[in-house]
Amino acid sequence: MYKRTHSGKTQAFQKKIIFQKEFNWNVNDEITTLTIEKIDDEILESIDKNNQNLCIFAWDKDQEEVFKIENYSKSNFPIVIDLSKKFYDFVGIPRFEIRIYEKNSKKILSHSKAFVMSSDIKNDKSKLSLIRMVPSDLGSQIAQISYIKGEPPYLEINKNYIAKNGQKIGLSEIKNLVRNDPNFCVGFWPGAIKEIFKIIFEENNDDFEQEWIQRWLFNIDNIAPGNLEKNSDGELHPIKSLQDDDDFISDISKQYIDSFIKKKDLDNGLIKKVRGIE
Repeated sequence: MYKRTHSGKTQAFQKKIIFQKEFNWNVNDEITTLTIEKIDDEILESIDKNNQNLCIFAWDKDQEEVFKIENYSKSNFPIVIDLSKKFYDFVGIPRFEIRIYEKNSKKILSHSKAFVMSSDIKNDKSKLSLIRMVPSDLGSQIAQISYIKGEPPYLEINKNYIAKNGQKIGLSEIKNLVRNDPNFCVGFWPGAIKEIFKIIFEENNDDFEQEWIQRWLFNIDNIAPGNLEKNSDGELHPIKSLQDDDDFISDISKQYIDSFIKKKDLDNGLIKKVRGIE
């Protein structure tokens, strides 16, 4: 898109950015409702209601949907978007943007950055976790690692887990289980970590500069030091002499898992649970 300047020249149309500090949002554990708690008055007052629309643009790997916001005066907030009307299950990591666009041309005039819809991160980038939890139907499984090429791996957690006695286990309980229960963590995370390391070091071995991989590598370097080194740009890569070893992934996984278990005190937690010491 182009617009004419006063000098008679043309320049590329620049979309206005809606900054993170200009609105607040949250999403429920099931990722069925997205709540926009507030948008700064300056943003709302800039919208020409006759010619422009405010919307939420949401998407995953397979689907893109627009949720138009008809009423957005101060008294309408918080605004609750029912994601379940258009998304049954998310495939891959779900994201959204706030957008303002022209009614006739559909040209996007301003937008926020893309946010991952996760109840774990809210609005603070410092809380970004290494792996996102996405609710899914998993039958009798509690959780599994999933991966789509071009995306970071994510953790599918069962949103409909029903125990043998017929009781349903809630998502908040499932999240607590996969994070903190020593029985589950010691049984599940070693295999899951090996799977993630294969994704990083085998499937993306020529693409280590990706932001999500760098976050993982910095974490790995902190927990299992001595396997990675920085290049001239400050990006972490495997030490070449180690990476060329056929056992590199197996060795670094074992080192990381051992440190991970001790760091979270899962070994002592498991012993206490087995011996009935609470």
